[in-house]
Order: sequence, then structure tokens, then C-alpha cells
Amino acid sequence: MMNNRDYWFKRAQQHDKEVYKAVADLEKELKKLYSEALDEIMKDFESYAQRYGMNYKSLWKEASKLDQKGFKKYVAENAEKLRMNSLASEEMVDKFFPAYDPARVNRNALIYKQLSMRIAPLAYAFEETLTKLLENIYVSTLLRNKYDFAKEFNVSSPFYKFDEKKINELMTYKWSGENFSTRIWANTDDLRYVLQQEFVKATIKGESIPKLAKTVSQRMSSSYQDAVRLVNTEAAYFDNKASIDSYAECKLDKYEFLATLDSRTSHVCQVLDGKVFYVKDAVPGVNYPPMHVRCRSTTIPYFEDDDEERIARDSNGKNMIVDGNMTYKEYEKLFLG
Repeated sequence: MMNNRDYWFKRAQQHDKEVYKAVADLEKELKKLYSEALDEIMKDFESYAQRYGMNYKSLWKEASKLDQKGFKKYVAENAEKLRMNSLASEEMVDKFFPAYDPARVNRNALIYKQLSMRIAPLAYAFEETLTKLLENIYVSTLLRNKYDFAKEFNVSSPFYKFDEKKINELMTYKWSGENFSTRIWANTDDLRYVLQQEFVKATIKGESIPKLAKTVSQRMSSSYQDAVRLVNTEAAYFDNKASIDSYAECKLDKYEFLATLDSRTSHVCQVLDGKVFYVKDAVPGVNYPPMHVRCRSTTIPYFEDDDEERIARDSNGKNMIVDGNMTYKEYEKLFLG
């Protein structure tokens, strides 16, 4: 029976590679989605610029002749109405810019709607692809663990039947304060708002389309990195959630916390490395991964064994074999000191 720690550590490492590959594939798909959205947004901006021009300076020059305090107060009190309602914009023009073109004042509402048309599909596609990934990670990890435990430990667990209700509950569970769907839409709403503000700034300053394109690209890149962090963290949660569920179903009492042995390991994971906890006491972010954003730590079932090894990386990132009982602190002293 292969019930030694070395076997389970190598098995966990191989499994992590498979999960990382699935995550990397989704990141590539996500990058494509962001790139396509950026192309469409810039086409909208270019079309807007050609039709109406990119300069609002004349508007603000005329505004300087008027009651600035009254104008700012009016805009602040009617911001939402002005953004969504063309009649409200016309009322503002009649009040403060009687000789000005109402359509020009209302074009910010048009670009907001155009941004919504581009950003919403991005959020829908992101949510759909991430949901599929997380479902696959959870089910495949749970089934493989239960199969291996039954074979290696001669333990039995309830027969697995795909439970759509349970999966949906897992997908919506707010393990970190909010579920991933809420975070996706919050991130994309933030992106839409930021892009709108950048467009308004560009029109007021009379900036060129290439300069605006560079700014928008940077904002989109930042949003993409936020999305990547979300993907990695949620994948880690669902992978480890499946593991702890399999431990419980197979009546395994304890698990061992395993941090990645390299120079990028967080302090909190360094401290927990090698520690053993009861399955019933596992709490993500406290004594069970993920401990933080983009956490790479994992767990294995715990049992006594003297003949153990594990893989670590030296200061140059090269893999090497070390004593399986080596903790992160011991590894750091020997190889990173």
C-alpha cells in the first residue's frame, strides 16, 4: 500500500500542475476576451471622435462666463439624471448654455451606453468560463481523491452523484466575503466607470485618439490583472475545498499543510508549512488554503511515515529533493539564507 507521505506529496504536486495548466488556459482565453473588448471600445471612440470631435474646451470656455458655483451644484444634484436622460441634459443646456448645441452636451451619455455594450459581454463571458473551470476543478479533484483513498487506504465513502444543487451552492458561497460572480461584475463595473472618466478627461483636454488608446489599454491591462488574480484565487479555493470534502467523506481525521518551497512563498504560508490540523477544524484563510490572493499552498492526508522526501526550489528556481519533514524555516535557512 502506497500510504507514505512521499507518495501523497508527489501526487499533490502532479495534481497542482494540472490545475495550473487549466488556469493558464483560462487566462489565455480571458486575455483574448479583453483584447477583443479593447478593440471594440477603441473603434467606438474613434467613430465618436470622427463624428463629433474630441474637444470640449469650447464648452468649458463658455461655462467660465457663467455662474460656476451654480453650474457645479446643478450637475452634482442631477448627475445620474443627466447621465441617463437626454431631456435632463437639454434642461441643463437651456439653463446654463442657451446658445450651445444640446447634442454635444449629451454625448457623454452616448459613450457610457457604448461602453456598457462592450463591457457587459466581457463580464458574461468571464463568468461563464470561470464557472465551468471551477466546477470541473471541484468535481475532478473530489472524485480522484475519493478513488485514491478507497484504493490506498481501503476506506469507503458515499457514491458520488452529480448534485447540481450542491454545485450551485458552492458556486455562490461567499467564502471570502463575496462570491466570484459578484466580484466579476464589480470589477467590470469599475472598469466601465474608469474608462468613461478617461474618455471625459480626453475630450476636455482635447487629447488625440492614440494618447487615449494608450490610457485605455493601460486601464484594460490593470483590469485583466485583477481578473487573473481572481481566477487563481478562486481556483485554489475550489481545488482545496474538494480536497477537504474528500477527507471528510472518507473519514480521514487530519491533514498536513504544505507550502511551496521557494523564495516567493508568503510569510503566513511559511509559518503553517508542515503543521497538522484536524479536518473538522479546517478554515480557509486561517489554517487551510487559500490563505491569501494567489495562494499556492495545498494539503495532503496526514499519517506517520519515516521514509519521506519532497521537492523544493533553490535560490535559482531549480528543483531539488529534500527531506520530507523539512519545514519552510529549515529550507529557508539552508537554501535562501
